Amino acid sequence: MLSAASSVVLLLGILFTLTGIFKRRRSIQHIRGPPSTSLLLGHDYDLSRQNDVGDLEFKWMQEYGPTWRTRGALLAYGLMTADPKALQHVFQKAASHFIKKPSHNHMSWLGLGPGILWSQALQLHSTMIPGLSKTRRMAPLPTPFTQSLSLQTPFSEHSKDIDFMLPKTIMLYRAIWDYLPHGILKLSRYTPAEPFVRLRHLSNFFTQYSQRIVSEKRPALSSQDAKTKDIMSILNATGRRRAPRRNTIAIGGHETTSTTLALLLYELARNQEYQARLREDVRAARARVNARGDADFTLEDLDNIPTLVNTIKVFVQETLRMHPIVSQLPRIAVEDEVIPLAHPIASTSGETITEIPINKGQVIVGSFAAYHRLPEVWGEDAHVWNPDRFTKIDSEKQTKVGVFSNFRRNECLHWLEIFIIEQQALVAEVVDAFQFSLPSDAGPEKTDLVRAPAVTTVGNVCGGWTTDSAHFTPVHLLKASSKL
Repeated sequence: MLSAASSVVLLLGILFTLTGIFKRRRSIQHIRGPPSTSLLLGHDYDLSRQNDVGDLEFKWMQEYGPTWRTRGALLAYGLMTADPKALQHVFQKAASHFIKKPSHNHMSWLGLGPGILWSQALQLHSTMIPGLSKTRRMAPLPTPFTQSLSLQTPFSEHSKDIDFMLPKTIMLYRAIWDYLPHGILKLSRYTPAEPFVRLRHLSNFFTQYSQRIVSEKRPALSSQDAKTKDIMSILNATGRRRAPRRNTIAIGGHETTSTTLALLLYELARNQEYQARLREDVRAARARVNARGDADFTLEDLDNIPTLVNTIKVFVQETLRMHPIVSQLPRIAVEDEVIPLAHPIASTSGETITEIPINKGQVIVGSFAAYHRLPEVWGEDAHVWNPDRFTKIDSEKQTKVGVFSNFRRNECLHWLEIFIIEQQALVAEVVDAFQFSLPSDAGPEKTDLVRAPAVTTVGNVCGGWTTDSAHFTPVHLLKASSKL
């Protein structure tokens, strides 16, 4: 049974939804796209049930080109694109003309509060940038397997299945949020059903965890210069909004780092020649560190040893390309716009389209999973894990889509420094210490990876997904030989 608050949200949602549907002009009807299989959920249900992230987008991109029309929930038409020029326009050049989709953004509010991930404004984001930069210069190198795993058990328990294979009723309930003002949406916090009950627990957990972090750091912070602008000082000094920001810091980089590392190690286990090359570069760099009398890498080492930096960087870049943590991001135009295309498409009447005029309120979905497999950008072997491609690509001739490896998004910009530090430190340590391989007694049917469509991409062994699927990557590890 729905609570009174949930009933109010539902009834008001129906009213606002019907009003929004009749007012919205369909400006993209001339764009080709796949037929919808569901009247109420459109392609949203199919995308949430695909066995491997990107399968549908790859199929649609091959049939319709890098940009196509989709049907969302409640009869809402959307424009999905993997076109680099369109992505650059929506997420960079004209980013202020596009806002986060309310139904997606509200989930951030439910889990973390009104922090950086929820904010539509750049001002809130910019307050953290000096602190992140200062933190990179001051912080000691994280110890592998300790800080990275300290959050694993409680976080995984609370966040399990928050956005994974949701029932149709919950998907429709969330679709209504796109037509509601935030003041009414706040009532959804008290929805007595999953995953909303779990989100309340998740929010409470992050609040307690972030408070503990700041409490432990407060004595050191109080003794620092008042002008210090590292991230902990900023968090300690902020006012009533500090809890949501601390919550974001607590989760920042955790899921992206651990998942990317697991997927990178899986690819290294499949590609032993690359693993051996990486280990050789790491050990050559460590020999230089030992020669000067140190035992461990410093941040300066990870920045200034060219062979180590370049090798780890291209391996991480290629892993993020093949296995993007966030496969797609929706946006809504807040004014009439024109979307430019680098790769023209054919309309329903056969005309060539080089730009797409859209109306205010139009949903645009950036398919980064499809963009990462676009042959015109990455080459004919775009579906193959090949780190060497980054030594051959002429970046000056490419449309700039992101700030890191030409595919990082603005949302991740503020956490990019933390992410790079963690990846460099962890990869250098684990590849030096361990040798990774796939089980020798298992065939491809047991070791091929499939990626679940959820909040972030999750890797699992072949065999399909259920709500009880275990999230793991099938890799064996042995202590690496001391010989190069």
